Amino acid sequence: MTGTASDLAELLDRLARSSATEGALASGVTMVGAAQDAGLVAVGGEETVAHWIGCLVDDGRLAYRSTSGGSTPLPRGVTWSYGETQIHHHYYLTESGRRDAAETRRLRADNHVLDVIMTERAIASLLRDGPSAIAEPAGALQRALAEDRHPEAIGAAKELVESSCRAALLAGGIAAAPTQGLAALAKSALSLRSSGVELGELQLGLARRLAGVADVLGHLRNEAGTGHGRAAPSLATRADAELAAAVAVMLSRRVLSGLGEAWPQSREESGAPSGQDQAEQRQAEPGSSG
Repeated sequence: MTGTASDLAELLDRLARSSATEGALASGVTMVGAAQDAGLVAVGGEETVAHWIGCLVDDGRLAYRSTSGGSTPLPRGVTWSYGETQIHHHYYLTESGRRDAAETRRLRADNHVLDVIMTERAIASLLRDGPSAIAEPAGALQRALAEDRHPEAIGAAKELVESSCRAALLAGGIAAAPTQGLAALAKSALSLRSSGVELGELQLGLARRLAGVADVLGHLRNEAGTGHGRAAPSLATRADAELAAAVAVMLSRRVLSGLGEAWPQSREESGAPSGQDQAEQRQAEPGSSG
């Protein structure tokens, strides 16, 4: 995660509200540790956190109650070093800092809503324009997300990627083995030539890395999604389901983008229904649960 001074203020505000974690504001060392634990910076990012602390102090969002004897505070506008953060103690957020933290939380919530909307629109786009082979998993994913059925959404996300890969490979004249794993399918589908153009090292390297993402999705399905019998109920959360959906949409669109206009043209020529048509037909069937 790439953080900002406002992200640090929001983190410190949350930690200060609990007696169990308020000690995180005791010194520069503890605040750096808290930022690393929260993923705002990686290990070794002490100077970045120190810079944020200096910014927050300079503009009045953060203050401190004591300074080591003989130390002189830096003038405003001078970049703080990690050492500078350690000569001050017992930091606290001011009213301005708390307002900034609340605004950061509000913006994050708004951004999350936008992310969900974008994923929903992308699924609808795949149903409308994608090959008919992906209609069932895309429709299942769409319904599972809308109905908060988290394990089913994760299972459908994995199946959407698998169907997209198999459809792309078939369009490229390759019949994938029924037992081929998701990572191998994704690597093969992502490595297909686009419009007859050979892929370069950059594209092939990206295909390998995206295949690793597909593998992670497969593991998530095994651990928390439907598709396998399990000894205990799934502990999948809404966040897990939304992550699986976003990853599945990204991978599926990447795989199918190499086909260009092949699918719409083939549907027009063959009269085959689109994914959206098939999904609507399936929902209209008697006894449909959709």
